[in-house]
Amino acid sequence: MKILWIEDFGGGVDPSQIAKSIFDNFVGKIISEKWDQENSIQDDFSNFIKDNSLHEIDLIKNYPVFKEKEEDIFEYDYILIDINLSEGLSPREDNPDKYKDDEKFHECAGLYVFNFLVQEGFPFENIAFMSGEEKSTLEFYKKTEESYFSKNPISFGKDPNGYLKISKKLTEMSINPYLILRRGIIEACRFLKNEFENKTGKELDDYLLFYKTTNEIVYEEKEKNNQSEITDNSESIKEYVTSYLIKLESFFPLNPPSDNKTIFYRFVRELAVEWEISKGFLQRKDVEYTDEVEFNFKNFCQNQMKLLRNWTAHNQLSHELTEKEISFYFLIAMRALFNLDINETSRYEKILFSMFEKKLKKEAILKNLADSYFNARKIFEDESYNLQNPRYNEFNNLLSSLGDSTKYLKRNKNVFKKLLSDKSKLFFYQNFWHGLFPTKFKVKPPNVNVNSVRIFVDFDYKNLKDCSFLNELAKSIYNESF
Repeated sequence: MKILWIEDFGGGVDPSQIAKSIFDNFVGKIISEKWDQENSIQDDFSNFIKDNSLHEIDLIKNYPVFKEKEEDIFEYDYILIDINLSEGLSPREDNPDKYKDDEKFHECAGLYVFNFLVQEGFPFENIAFMSGEEKSTLEFYKKTEESYFSKNPISFGKDPNGYLKISKKLTEMSINPYLILRRGIIEACRFLKNEFENKTGKELDDYLLFYKTTNEIVYEEKEKNNQSEITDNSESIKEYVTSYLIKLESFFPLNPPSDNKTIFYRFVRELAVEWEISKGFLQRKDVEYTDEVEFNFKNFCQNQMKLLRNWTAHNQLSHELTEKEISFYFLIAMRALFNLDINETSRYEKILFSMFEKKLKKEAILKNLADSYFNARKIFEDESYNLQNPRYNEFNNLLSSLGDSTKYLKRNKNVFKKLLSDKSKLFFYQNFWHGLFPTKFKVKPPNVNVNSVRIFVDFDYKNLKDCSFLNELAKSIYNESF
């Protein structure tokens, strides 16, 4: 979560104690365990929270500073406001024009901030007062014609009971999967835009992994007639990728819609549509990798996004999507689009992982691979559909063939489409495991007087490095996969 905290610490209060009382449980006790009392709350607190947790708390002390942030209010998930923000300000200092002669404006400036937020459409439920004067000031203010309160605002007193209530409120919000999803996507898009902003030419070409699977050229040097010939589309492609990230960044509103299923499906379509021009796989010569697992993962990401594009375009993906599926698809999309270090987990990835229950039974993976492969392959043997056999036998090819089957299927087509939709979420999780540990086939010689051969399916299983992004992803989606 990202919180804006407007507090001037007037009245001789202890800033560190207030911060601890309100936010310590919310950020996992890091204030009581790591905060140095010698540090300045005003200067050091925001950076401390960001460096030591997955949350952000921007602390500002008065209305003049808030005015500088007016255009950025939708950056935040929650805004906590003190009412009296007069500490350190002289009367009428930087008053808004309407109150330029009001010497007591800053004593109730928090109410003015609240009015502004409500008028701008910031969710009423995501604003709260935290004030020592809450009761008397609010009762007075609600009687004035300047008030925009359609109902009583949320307010907490600066006392043990008030601190306990706001702490509980923030802690509950911090595990809200919709807020986690929205925040993770916003963080991702901003981080990645910043990462490739200054890359050009060959460096950008290496970084934009997705374009290795298309016919579009980011940057290329060729020798022709003993002369160097350069094709450089860096700037136009960078502009296009930037607009794609901006679209994703602003997709989810702070106020969650009443029907998440519709907006989730629309998002997946927007996320995957770029892979229409992709071949859906990488060639080894086009990408650097340290071992087979890394290449398998990078190749899986392209394949997964191609499948996701095809299944959403033909309405085969389940519409019963949750924040977990959206997070998973988004994480894979960013790893397919950008050439990111497989041993590093970015902050935005950690945010999205936080909504999953971490679990990994390494000893069960091979059996899970065998069972999931068998169950997918068994669908082709169901005589009620009369499906064509897949051209290849890797798991992703089974999924591709199942998706393509709806183009020619005449028998029980609607029943089959429902079957695909019902199984699609599981298939897309399992495709990760089969992409990492692909099938290997062994053909045994036939026995005497037997006119058939036996084919054995094995899986190329390798342990994942504990510190890698892959290990974190595997732990996060294991429960969803099997």
